[in-house]
Amino acid sequence: MAEIGNVLAPNGSYPGESWSSCKADIRNCSSKQIDVLHGFRKKLVHDLKVAEGKSDWGLFVDSCFTHCQTPFNVSWHSPISPRLGHKTIAEAVGDGHFGRSRGVKRSSASIHVTEISS
Repeated sequence: MAEIGNVLAPNGSYPGESWSSCKADIRNCSSKQIDVLHGFRKKLVHDLKVAEGKSDWGLFVDSCFTHCQTPFNVSWHSPISPRLGHKTIAEAVGDGHFGRSRGVKRSSASIHVTEISS
């Protein structure tokens, strides 16, 4: 998760290498680090609620631990890319952005860090 490396534990902000292995792979995180991630997730989900009920607002939140798919074209347009309401990410985001559809709504806000790491 880019937020771990840039917000929660940027290089040089923590003693020794305590976050290095966690930043590389969530399965390496200690229980205390998982608690920090849960707290970050809880605050993020709470703060995103500002968009609820706003018909002219939209959000696309990529929950990948390392943002592995966002920068790659194949993830947005490929027949094997993740789907939102049977549409590629590019189609779903484009439909929302250009007002072509407001029907694609999906939330994975209930996914917990420990569920991702299991």
